[in-house]
Amino acid sequence: MGAVAPDLLGMFSRRIKPLQLENRLNGRGFHPEELLQGLRHHHQVDSRFHAGLLFQSGARNLRERLQEASDTPGLKRFFPAHLLSEMFLDKQLLREWDGLSAELDRTLVEHGESLAGLAGLHPGLDRGEFRSFLWRVAEDRYWEDYKRPRGVFERMNRILTRFGMRHLEKREEQAAMEWFEQTQTERWQELEAFVKEMQSATKD
Repeated sequence: MGAVAPDLLGMFSRRIKPLQLENRLNGRGFHPEELLQGLRHHHQVDSRFHAGLLFQSGARNLRERLQEASDTPGLKRFFPAHLLSEMFLDKQLLREWDGLSAELDRTLVEHGESLAGLAGLHPGLDRGEFRSFLWRVAEDRYWEDYKRPRGVFERMNRILTRFGMRHLEKREEQAAMEWFEQTQTERWQELEAFVKEMQSATKD
């Protein structure tokens, strides 16, 4: 739960800065301590991931595909390229690890109150509203959207709306999906290697 907290907080509100929340909690004896450990772990892995070739090559190639597909204004292409490179990996994780989405929903229901307590320490965040948000995510089976053919793009377009950008055009979606299908085997192997590297680093 702590490891996914930064993403859930970001989904709830753009005003929330998870790294600032972690800094506020350091040394305060927050309980359960495992949540704070997960939060730290997320930022450590996130830093390594974004500095690595798996992410950087994916974001660069997707940006090029989007630029080639359309020159319609109203879209900062580095932004969807960044997110789609990550969302496609999520799609593969949910496809390859059967039961992962159900486990995520179960965790939200069983341990969401602890996460709401953590989030409640953030200035201006209403603990009750955030807890209700977690329930909605679990009930709507949010993660299942990634398994549907257009699920990733539907999520992507909602994010683009939040940031004042136009939606992806059909030809852009097609170009991005073609890239995903062409590279998914290679990228899955790279992702598995990265996961093992992070697991080993955690044990050490």
